[in-house]
Amino acid sequence: MIFKTNKKKNTASIAKNSNNNTIIQESNIYIGSSISDTVSLLGEAGQYEIIQQQYSNYMSAIRKTHPLYPVFSVSPSKELDKLVSTPEAKDAFDKFPKRIKGTFRIDFNKYPYMDKSETPWDYAYRTQTNIELETTAYQEYLGDIPDPFPTTTYQEGMKTIIGPPEFPPAVKAYVISGDISIPILLRRKPCMEYGKIIFGTVPNGCAFELNITPHNDGQRTDFNITNIYNCDLNACLKREQLYCAIQKTKNMSIMIGEKLLLEYTFTDKELTNGIFAGASMIERFIECLLIIERHTKCKFNQLKEVITEEDYTMAQILAASLEEKWYKETLNFDELRCAYDRIPDDINNFQNISVGTSNIDISLYGQRFIIENLIIVYLDAKVNNIDSVMKNKKRNKENILLTFRPTKDKESFFKYYKAENIQLQT
Repeated sequence: MIFKTNKKKNTASIAKNSNNNTIIQESNIYIGSSISDTVSLLGEAGQYEIIQQQYSNYMSAIRKTHPLYPVFSVSPSKELDKLVSTPEAKDAFDKFPKRIKGTFRIDFNKYPYMDKSETPWDYAYRTQTNIELETTAYQEYLGDIPDPFPTTTYQEGMKTIIGPPEFPPAVKAYVISGDISIPILLRRKPCMEYGKIIFGTVPNGCAFELNITPHNDGQRTDFNITNIYNCDLNACLKREQLYCAIQKTKNMSIMIGEKLLLEYTFTDKELTNGIFAGASMIERFIECLLIIERHTKCKFNQLKEVITEEDYTMAQILAASLEEKWYKETLNFDELRCAYDRIPDDINNFQNISVGTSNIDISLYGQRFIIENLIIVYLDAKVNNIDSVMKNKKRNKENILLTFRPTKDKESFFKYYKAENIQLQT
């Protein structure tokens, strides 16, 4: 309520028809009205400056009602729609630390990975998850006094949510083997297993994920590397070059600046399995894809986890041909089909057998190409089914099967490919 005083001159008269009236002289008369009524009246009268001034005076008075003023004051919170304690001094919370006293119950069934020896705050931090507590009592304090204007007030059925502080920011490190060095970002990762700490890579464009787990005894550190396929081909190439370097040196290290974080020597068995087994082949395949991109201005889809033999061979043929080279294979048996007019008339008398096909439509990693002419040359090979081939050639067959074996004095033969006029289908 707002009260105003109305003083009048102390004269009074009693009318002749009055009935036992009482007159009190030298008195103050108080007329009460609510703040909202006053503001409404001022608003109707268009007295907006007065409203602004009264609000300013009113809030100035409220600010100073805090028992810890001038270290703390009282101000409205837009988010909470209420008055809250507000620090006015830089060291306000040093002088009067904000604390919470309460009692809480936790349902351990909701958190099966929580160890009974750790606090909910520890669990929330290591798992980077929120913890919900049933609150049975709650009071906020500033120093030793209850906060008169708390942000939260206890209510029946109240839940308290513990949110974890974030792990420290990622640090820049390098994975090194031989002359290959790949920059990575390392950061602690959430872990559900109690007593275990994991550090791992944060996405930064490198084509692998690395996780490091130090043991409590400080004598051993485990790590694992997992390939990432949805990334740039150049990053994939760098990854495979790292694996090839590890195969040569049998060593890998992780450095943070000048500090050695981890060094590991691989066994021969480890280097013949998993990601190392096909590293050189994948490296060559990616190199071919990048050559094709450079010459044809195409852009291949992301690298697949499994590379087919057909894709591997075709990528090498296209890459070699675009650089005016032949692609060579060493075989002891082969077969192909071609039209009658691509087969030499006296194929059995030639040590070098040349055949070809035309207008070949191929698909490679989401890109389509037309090869105007594919030339295939066999060296140190003979046609194994010569009679059948010549018979079908005379009949002008379009899809004649030829099988090849090494010549008598050879255990294998060479097969050369060269594609002419390679066009990207757009």
